[in-house]
Amino acid sequence: MRNQFLIICLCLSNLVMADTIDIKVKGMVCAFCASTMEKAFKENENIDNVTVNFKNKLITLEVKSQQSISDTQIKNIVTNQGFLVDSIKREP
Repeated sequence: MRNQFLIICLCLSNLVMADTIDIKVKGMVCAFCASTMEKAFKENENIDNVTVNFKNKLITLEVKSQQSISDTQIKNIVTNQGFLVDSIKREP
């Protein structure tokens, strides 16, 4: 039983998401694009704060404590707004 608990803990530790996520986005070229992306991410209940810099094509997410958002969820939000994800970088 103890070994099973340790295995479960190790598996879950790999699922822990970072507190800050930087997303490079292709196609985000204006303030309206930035506003669209900001609104889309703010609709996600796990996101505490969104900062969008369209000049650098960068979205920075701050995830709420004890919450997470997967790369798949991020990609879906971005592509649903008509853009493409170039990269996702997570920072604890």
